[in-house]
Amino acid sequence: GAAGAGAAAGMALERALQAARQGDVEALRGLRAAGLLRPGLRDALGASPARGHAKVLSWLLLHGGEITADGWGGTPLHDAAENGELEVGILVVNGADLSIRDQDGYTAADLADYNGHSHCAQYLRTVENMVQG
Repeated sequence: GAAGAGAAAGMALERALQAARQGDVEALRGLRAAGLLRPGLRDALGASPARGHAKVLSWLLLHGGEITADGWGGTPLHDAAENGELEVGILVVNGADLSIRDQDGYTAADLADYNGHSHCAQYLRTVENMVQG
């Protein structure tokens, strides 16, 4: 019944999150082909820690993943910028909001700067200035 369906959805979500963390696009394709990646699961994947996996991030965004904030107000852009990951470019091209501040009041560019990723911070601030200008 409903409990079984909920458990199956939970297992599918866990498998999908694991695939995203490991950079396993093929596993995500398999879950989608089996009908296990529904919109709600893709939303969760959009905020999953897919750092360092540009292919996975691109695939998730292409298949409906949303660039949404987590419980702390941070977005995947905040995560990528904090770690100086090149994925910031993919997120920016896909419409990530550069002005969002987390619960501590930091933008993604602020986090990149604070963590010593000056090239990443400079890129984000340049794009933000272009959008505002």
